[in-house]
Amino acid sequence: LRSRVAPAVPQAHDFLAGRSGTQLMVPLKSIPERCLAPDSASAGLGAAAAAFFALLISNNLKEDSPSVCANGTFNFIADASEVAAPAVVNIVAEMRTAFLSGMASGSGFIIDASGLVATNAHVVSHATSGSKLVVTLNDGRKYTGRVYALDAQLDVAVVKLDLPPGEPPLPVARIGQSGEARPGEWVVALGSPLRLQNTVTAGIISSMARSASEIGLGQQSYEYLQTDASINQGNSGGPLVNLAGEVIGINTAKLGGEHVSGISFAIPMDTAWPVIQQLIQYKSVRRPYLGIKFHSSSTSARHPSGRLLPEHEVTVLEVQPGSPAEVAGLRSGDVIVEFDKRSVKKNRDVVERLGYEYGRAIEVKVRRGGEIRALKIVSSKPPGDAR
Repeated sequence: LRSRVAPAVPQAHDFLAGRSGTQLMVPLKSIPERCLAPDSASAGLGAAAAAFFALLISNNLKEDSPSVCANGTFNFIADASEVAAPAVVNIVAEMRTAFLSGMASGSGFIIDASGLVATNAHVVSHATSGSKLVVTLNDGRKYTGRVYALDAQLDVAVVKLDLPPGEPPLPVARIGQSGEARPGEWVVALGSPLRLQNTVTAGIISSMARSASEIGLGQQSYEYLQTDASINQGNSGGPLVNLAGEVIGINTAKLGGEHVSGISFAIPMDTAWPVIQQLIQYKSVRRPYLGIKFHSSSTSARHPSGRLLPEHEVTVLEVQPGSPAEVAGLRSGDVIVEFDKRSVKKNRDVVERLGYEYGRAIEVKVRRGGEIRALKIVSSKPPGDAR
């Protein structure tokens, strides 16, 4: 794809000429015919600009993606929503704590036609023991359900719907890869904010790797997608989808305040999906134990000793005595440059490569005092885990 401003030349059979003597170098054969409808120009874009925009959008979609310019218009948000919406649900749970009782509402999406729904743990974690959840599909169908399993650490849960015999298969969400997304890409958030079911909002990915500590979620090692798509109370657990309608994140939180707008966060699907699979298989998550705390920094963060941490590197903050990391020779202050034979720039490079298998020997390279050292850490069960 190339563009330039130059005197128009007679190449109408190969390229679409723009206005005012400009030429937009867009091969006509690469633009879907539907995108060249005559009314595209009358929309105020001009034929060349309209075609260029359509080509840009279509180049970011897969072959089986929804139309981006049906009837000569650019409804890529609507089309992505149309693909994803049938699998989106509203979840209402009876909530009872020592201080209050009532109904909690959130969102989710169907991940298996047998009636498995993914959502946030905080949407269903306070549900009264033994009580049923009420789950409403996009088309209005209602089912009861129960919490199948949840993981409070990542804030992910799986709900099992009670389907009557002979019920036809449910629509299932397409699961995408969050690692393929880039800052600036369009995304769509679906859910039931403030119990307003079937709500669609759109925006872009503002950041691919916002650390938990940056957004006030403690010292967790997870990173989140940041988006300016509007996410409010009730959106939690709903999907954040790309323009192909694939789920690349689970909407989880937003920053609030009088002077705050358009800062929301989603759990990347590359992080959430393995945890969801663990919950389905074991009803719990088997997290190997290394015994370290680490942090990746893109700002002026500090080590507990007070010194500034290097930017765009993963630094070990603490090593637990007697842990596999200490046995392997890892020290506080080491910079992890490779983990499991992959280069490391961010927390997720470690978290996602750690996997969910106990007793695995993991090759790690660290930088210490200007030298690169090769270590081998054997993961173990967490202390006190009897499984």
